[in-house]
Order: sequence, then structure tokens, then C-alpha cells
Amino acid sequence: MLKLINIKLNSKTIEADYVPEDSQQSAHITLNIDSEEYKAEEIEEYGPTYSRMAANGLLRTLEELRAGRIKDAPESRTVMWY
Repeated sequence: MLKLINIKLNSKTIEADYVPEDSQQSAHITLNIDSEEYKAEEIEEYGPTYSRMAANGLLRTLEELRAGRIKDAPESRTVMWY
């Protein structure tokens, strides 16, 4: 699980800070809306897994916005997987 915080959306990108569960560290991720490519800082002790999960959380948020299920980008969101 991780938390996306400070989610920001503009005409080209959606970006956020992400915080892995049980961590006080955060890193930043930016997702290009058109290409869906992302650039993410990684938290060394967690490796790339959490940055990929953060990208998936931003993609899901983007899909919900496009489908009209949500009107505005939320300020934060929890991303869970199992």
C-alpha cells in the first residue's frame, strides 16, 4: 500500500508525491497524460516497485477523470494491491 499526496493535474501531466506504507519518506512522480510515461524518484530502501505502484495509482486517477467518475483530481489517494 502507498499514499499519493499533493496530486496536481495540468494539461500535460498528473503528478504527486508518494509515501510507501509504514514509511516517513516520500518521493515525487510525474506522469505524461498523452504518452502515459512516467518519471519517478525512487526511495532506495523500497526500490522501483513502489514507483510503479504510484504510476498505476496516477493512471487510475486519470482514467476516473476521463470517464467522469470523479470531477477533479483528489488531493490524496490510497493505492492498494494484493
